[in-house]
Amino acid sequence: MNEARKQYEQIAKGVAQLWRFFAHARTGLYSDCEVSPQAVGIVLTLDAWLPMSAELQDDVLELARTLVAKDDHVIETDMRRVLFCPMQDMADTAIISNQAQFQETLSRAGEDDFRAWSLREIRRKLGEPETPNEFPLDYTDVLPWMNTVASPGFRA
Repeated sequence: MNEARKQYEQIAKGVAQLWRFFAHARTGLYSDCEVSPQAVGIVLTLDAWLPMSAELQDDVLELARTLVAKDDHVIETDMRRVLFCPMQDMADTAIISNQAQFQETLSRAGEDDFRAWSLREIRRKLGEPETPNEFPLDYTDVLPWMNTVASPGFRA
């Protein structure tokens, strides 16, 4: 933690922003759509060091607590569970889940028993088939030449 303190402080700022969002939702400052009482925050990372270490997560959460300590409108209720997840894990889990399965995975990730687990492993614990979904983006919107160089059977 001490060696990469500045980087972890940046992640703690992300956690503090999530908690401020939950405070704004609770107080009505944000009212565009209802925020579920079961909603959790997610901080996406590029690597798996933080998501795999409960101890590092505790340190980051403690830093975040010091950041919101001065905010009178952020109360303990707003300091919801925050998941730390590598972007690749999020993508791998989403591609094999329908919306209900993905929401269930996130819900379970907020449980103490699954703290510091990867989303993909939590998803496997659901015991449902892992059926890959079609890629949701059409590359040809951005790269019109993609279909001219793709192998037969590839759908951009």
